[in-house]
Amino acid sequence: MSDQQADLTEKRGKALDMWIEMKCIRLMSGLTPVYPTLVDLPSEIIDHVLEKLEHIDRLPCRKVCRNLRYAVDELGLHFKEIELRLRSQEIILNLDNHQVGYSNLDGCSIVTLNKLEPTISCENFMKLAIKDLELLSKHTSRLCLRNVTGNKDYNVQALTNTLEAPVQMKKVIFWSFSFNDLLSILPYFNAEDMEFNNIHATKIKIEMISHLEQWKQAKIVSFSNFTFGSHLIENFFHFERFTIKMEDFPLESAIKIRDNLMKRITFNSCLIEFHGDNRLELARVFKPDFTFGICNFDYLNDNDTFGIKCTKLETQYFLFSIVRFL
Repeated sequence: MSDQQADLTEKRGKALDMWIEMKCIRLMSGLTPVYPTLVDLPSEIIDHVLEKLEHIDRLPCRKVCRNLRYAVDELGLHFKEIELRLRSQEIILNLDNHQVGYSNLDGCSIVTLNKLEPTISCENFMKLAIKDLELLSKHTSRLCLRNVTGNKDYNVQALTNTLEAPVQMKKVIFWSFSFNDLLSILPYFNAEDMEFNNIHATKIKIEMISHLEQWKQAKIVSFSNFTFGSHLIENFFHFERFTIKMEDFPLESAIKIRDNLMKRITFNSCLIEFHGDNRLELARVFKPDFTFGICNFDYLNDNDTFGIKCTKLETQYFLFSIVRFL
């Protein structure tokens, strides 16, 4: 047994002796026995107990009292990914394989962990959910924000009104927001990697996003379902990696990539899906003697070597990729 284990065992023994003595005194006095709770134990024992708990079980423990909240915060709550689902009058936090639900009931909050017996709080359900999100984000690198209700404006406004400071994450994924919602919510989430999926908009005015610090500071960006005009491609040149769709891929855009983007030391790779069949002309921008066949070759500029590839996805749709070789 190590010295640390021996010390902990001794403290457990002293704590147990104290409560046995107290129980005996109360019994002899005809009083109802008092039994110890977790918070009555020495801090070393509390820490040892909390360390044995699953991270999801530590979350309700920190809501019991100040001492347990401090102890849990010292240990931390670690999850691989947080998914926040916005619903009408409800927030769902999916934490790996666990689920915490926050819902509204006549101005009070019902909090349910893994669909077990709920707890009731007088605090607003959105505030409770955001408090937990801010705590969990300190030890989690990936966050997915998913809007699963048609009442988007209300939910996003309530979310942004509750957030007091931007949430810091390594990666944030935005699902099923309107473009206006995205403009409202983006300033509250800082991440070096941003992914945008199923954004509802007939047209995205990139200049309305590009001035935001979150856009400027991000290193990676991906748009999965929206098609940009080719004239907007330079708005993505400051990213290390980006994935976008374009209406077409004119030679002017390819020349900008060759003469500007690929000379930037920050650039690493890009994926561009486009409509059209000018891959032969595009290839010749980088390899003038390219004639026919598989578009997959190396390109060398003054700084580095890149792999360039253009593959057919379906009729009239192609995927153009550039990767810097390290």
